[in-house]
This record gives sequence, C-alpha cells and structure tokens, in this order.
Amino acid sequence: MGCRGDGYANRGDVGKSPRLAEVGLLCRFCFGRLRRDVADVPSVVAHLLDVGDSGLRREPGSGSGRRAAGSRVLYRPVLLEVDGLASLLGRMGLMIGDLRGVKVPGAGRWWRAVDGAPLGVRELDDLVILSSWIGSQLEWFATRSEVGPFRRDLGRRLAGVRARYPQEERSRWIPGVRCERCGQLSLRYYPPSREGESREIVCENLACGHQLSESKWSAQVSAVARAAGFGELDA
Repeated sequence: MGCRGDGYANRGDVGKSPRLAEVGLLCRFCFGRLRRDVADVPSVVAHLLDVGDSGLRREPGSGSGRRAAGSRVLYRPVLLEVDGLASLLGRMGLMIGDLRGVKVPGAGRWWRAVDGAPLGVRELDDLVILSSWIGSQLEWFATRSEVGPFRRDLGRRLAGVRARYPQEERSRWIPGVRCERCGQLSLRYYPPSREGESREIVCENLACGHQLSESKWSAQVSAVARAAGFGELDA
C-alpha cells in the first residue's frame, strides 16, 4: 500500500509513485515529519507571539513560560498564524478524540466557533498539553485515512510560517556524513522543539527516514557534527 502522506520516491519524476506505507498508512519519512511537526507547534507559536509583540504577557512567577491575555492585545497578522496553527492542531485532536471515543485534554478551555470548531487556545500551556497528547496518539492515528490530509496541511502551514518568521536556530543539513542505514548524504539536524527535549539527526532520504537522537549518534556523526558547528554533542 502506498503512503497517504505524499511520501513520494522521486518528487521530480513524472508519474511519481508513492513510498510504501510502513507506519499505518504513512511511510517512515512522513510519519517522522508528522511527529516532529506536532511537537514543534508550541515552540513555533511561542516564537510568533514574541515576534508579533502581541501584548500577551508571561504570568508573574511562571517559570514554564505560561502566557495569558494582556490588556495590550492587538489582532496583528502574526496572530492569524498563531490561531491557524492552534486551530489546525485542535481539529486534529478533536478528530482523534471522536474516532477513539475519548476526551481531548484541555479542550474545554479552547476558543470555539458557534459550531464548536476550535479557533485558538487561551494559554500557551493548553497548546503544549494538546501537542503532547496528540503525539501519544500518532501511531494509532496513522492507521486512519484521515491522517493524510492533516499530515500535509500541518506540514505546509508550518513551512510557510517558518519561511515568514524564521527562528534563530533552524534545522540544517549535515555535510559530509552518510546515513548509517542507507549510505546517502542526506542527514539533517533538528534542534530541540521544546526545552529539555533532545536534538535529532534525521535522514531525509524518503526511502530511509532513519532517526537518531543525540544519545544514539555514532562517534562518526557526533564528531562531524561538532566540526560543522552543531555544538558539543556526546556520542
């Protein structure tokens, strides 16, 4: 069965054929990208709030980066991106909850439309909770036909936001190092999406999709990563 997440073998080929599904209805590459995108949403939203100077404030004494609405909130263009990401993740959460017959954590605190559709979140912590919960459901959700559109929509929206509002540390290619699984020069470094999370090296070869957390990097990859300026990383 072919991947439902646009995991094509050769994107430039006419009549391109999709990769075989390995994790539910997704290829290894698309599943890995979906997992990272879901995990990245809270940090991207936090970045957008800082860039937009939206008037959202950190609550006093909150070390977790909790944010609440302040009196200076203006509806700026950047907040459209915030609401778009929160709404998309909220719809994904509700879809999973409906399909599994379970409650979505924190859903009662979201901003909703008259028809119940999620419009945004009240606090950044609500998005962190939602992202974490969806991440725990992804292997199951990958078996459902609904996963393909969400994988594509979230990937495209995040790509657009990152292009318009780049963050200080972005994912980067690692030159001169071959993937241990497929042998291709296709390794990419991904910084932590949230404080306390590990950095990752991911093979961007669609036929492979090998993922290595920093604790599993080989001595070779670690050494070349340091030489390329990716920081002091232990093998």
